[in-house]
Amino acid sequence: MPKIEKHQQPQRIHRHQVEETKHGVKAAVVSNKPTERLAGHLPKIEKLDVEKLTKAKNKDAPTGITGVSVVAHFNTGVDSPSGIAHTPTGELFVVDDDKGVFLLKSDGSAKKILKDKKDCEGLCVDDKGKHLWTVEETSRKVTRYDIERHDDGTVSLKESGEVHKLPKLKDVGNKGWEGITFLSKELAGTKDDQLVCVHEGDPRRIGIYTLPDLDEGVTLRLPKKAKDLLPDLADVAVDPKTGHLLVVSDEGHTVVEMALTKENARAGNGLLARVDLEVVSSFEIPVKRSAKTEGLCFDDKGRLWVTCDGTGDALVLELQRDK
Repeated sequence: MPKIEKHQQPQRIHRHQVEETKHGVKAAVVSNKPTERLAGHLPKIEKLDVEKLTKAKNKDAPTGITGVSVVAHFNTGVDSPSGIAHTPTGELFVVDDDKGVFLLKSDGSAKKILKDKKDCEGLCVDDKGKHLWTVEETSRKVTRYDIERHDDGTVSLKESGEVHKLPKLKDVGNKGWEGITFLSKELAGTKDDQLVCVHEGDPRRIGIYTLPDLDEGVTLRLPKKAKDLLPDLADVAVDPKTGHLLVVSDEGHTVVEMALTKENARAGNGLLARVDLEVVSSFEIPVKRSAKTEGLCFDDKGRLWVTCDGTGDALVLELQRDK
């Protein structure tokens, strides 16, 4: 799908790409090739208000999202899609925290490919599309799977044997580690790839942990502005264009964009690079009040996908960024 310019209408779809059901439109979302078009219900472009939150007088302030447009809205076929992940080769994975991991197929159906997976709230893939990670809220387990593509066109997940635990921040029941995303070493400016995880509530935290063992990293507090905008943390995604973190709240239906900043801080007799968060922008997602915006990911075109737990719906957002 081509980039949506300010006055350009979204690409039209062919009638045969859409299946009408008594519940509305079921979308054909992805194929085995990189996504070139989105099949489903394309509403009139809806421009969302974006609030720029960096200090205007700070010439070194990070730049980021300046505009957001809703370019697609469809049903995933999964009842409670609490997490979503898009590979560079076009596969789209969705996790239901009670039913397992699904692969959304090009005919609009959802195929379960990982059944024995309970309490799984988030998932992500690496930038090469080779591995998939899941995070379980209560047990704090992060499990890595190898994505296997077969000659007959099917896709499966094979557990790699790598299972690690995230830190226990508090005995919080169902308000624990909720979302996860991959942060490449190139975007992070580090020697190793990392996983970014969000802790839903009490305390609301963002953790950045080094692969493969997750035994090194930092757990970050939210800036005050982010606390005001995000009553809970449901998921996180890394903008492939800027390396910024986008965090979504399922209660507030809000996405907050934050930049990772580094500065030297004294530690004992030497200097230690301290990582912090700076709020860049925010916007609200136009969904029903009853919907829970729980899943977040970017696709290979730099578009943001959002899933809604409870309704099974998903939105695709085209982002405009500072140049």
